[in-house]
Amino acid sequence: MKKRTGKNPKLYISNARSKNAVITSAESFLSNELRTRYQNPQWIKGMQKEGYAGTIQLLKIVDNLFGWQVMDSNMVREDQWQSMHETYVMDKRDLKLNEWFAKHNATAQAQLIERMVEAVRKDYWQAPEQTRRELIERWQALVNEHGAQVGAKKTVEFMQGQAAGFGMSWSLPADASQSATTPAPEQMNESAESQQVQGQVLEEVEVNEQVDQPNWMIIFGWLVLFVCIFFGVITSLHQQRKIIKYQSNH
Repeated sequence: MKKRTGKNPKLYISNARSKNAVITSAESFLSNELRTRYQNPQWIKGMQKEGYAGTIQLLKIVDNLFGWQVMDSNMVREDQWQSMHETYVMDKRDLKLNEWFAKHNATAQAQLIERMVEAVRKDYWQAPEQTRRELIERWQALVNEHGAQVGAKKTVEFMQGQAAGFGMSWSLPADASQSATTPAPEQMNESAESQQVQGQVLEEVEVNEQVDQPNWMIIFGWLVLFVCIFFGVITSLHQQRKIIKYQSNH
């Protein structure tokens, strides 16, 4: 449909959470999820109780949000990206999220920020200058002060360029290691083409044929049977001789 009209097809979701399933637009469903769950302080507090696992869950939310954006550029509004930034980076609900991330998994928040920066780099989100500054400053703090791993090279270079444009200082540890950041959906095909698949190599193995050995149990069985038959015949002949001798005497 996009090739014919130039527009993405309308996406709908069957919401079966209630007794009666309801068909709703994907944009409406996503907007409701962001507002009532993923930006809900009570839900976030529940994730904080999970420690490291909770940090991964929050990262997945932003990853999935970016995935929806790539699939359909109209799925995520700019104000929704801004709200996610204010909630998960600026902690406007005062949930001590930055301290929590730093304690349990600083890299998760760094990757979360990188996804938001990628939304800016891909022109999905025209973030205000102040927001971009805040994203870069927090990311640098995570890497420099809490040992968070550095993500995709293009994203880091984009942040460095932004920092230079803002007149911000830019410094990273010399040993800053690159993290295994989940690739964005549009990058998966590119990486798959250049990736060398490695695994076990199948090699021809010479099999030594074994000569069948005689089954001694079977041979022993036949021997026992032969002995039984032999003694049976001898016994029968002995009995017949006795009978013949008896008859001849009478």
